[in-house]
Amino acid sequence: MFFKNASIYLFARFLWFGLVLGLVQLFFVFVIRVFRKNVYVHNLLMFLYYLLFGLTYSYLCKHFYSYSFCYYGLFGMILGLVLVKISIQFFFTKIISLLYNKFTKLFLRRKANGRLRTN
Repeated sequence: MFFKNASIYLFARFLWFGLVLGLVQLFFVFVIRVFRKNVYVHNLLMFLYYLLFGLTYSYLCKHFYSYSFCYYGLFGMILGLVLVKISIQFFFTKIISLLYNKFTKLFLRRKANGRLRTN
C-alpha cells in the first residue's frame, strides 16, 4: 500500500473535508434544480462551489502539508466527493423518483375514474 504513517492522517483529513464539500454540493444541486431556468444562479453557485473547493484544498495543504502540493489530499477530497455522489445523492434520487411515480400514478388513476366516457 502506498500510505505511510503521516500520509494516512493527511488522507483521512482531506477525505473528511471532501465528504463535507460533497454535502455542500448536494445543497447547491438542490438550489440549482429549484432555479432551473435561471442560468445566472446556476453559474454563480458552480463558481462558488469550485472556489470553495480550491480554497479549502489550498488552506488544508498550507496547514497540514507545509505549503506544497499534496497528492494524497487531492485524491482524498475527490474520493469524498465521489462517495457522497454515489451513496447519498443516488439514494435521494431513487427515493424522490419513487415517490414521484407513486403520487403521479395515484393522481392519474383517481382523475381517470372521474371522467365521463362516450359510447
